[in-house]
Amino acid sequence: MKLSELEFYVEDFLAFCQSKNLSQKTIASYEQSLKLFVAYLKNEHEIVGVREVRTGHIRQYITFVQDRGKYTVVNRESSKT
Repeated sequence: MKLSELEFYVEDFLAFCQSKNLSQKTIASYEQSLKLFVAYLKNEHEIVGVREVRTGHIRQYITFVQDRGKYTVVNRESSKT
């Protein structure tokens, strides 16, 4: 499966974190948070490219997470299985 541009950059960032010897707990936390954000952008705004993301999207995501809770944001693709 081909990664979207945003997914590619998340994976690249996580590899960077590993190269800096961050703890696995920290990396797992970053991974979960970033993947939830990417899923939100894709599902709610059909955004897959870094340059498509605007300040307003980030503000809307913060409100979304505050209203629903971080762990209720589910990637629709994974919830189909």
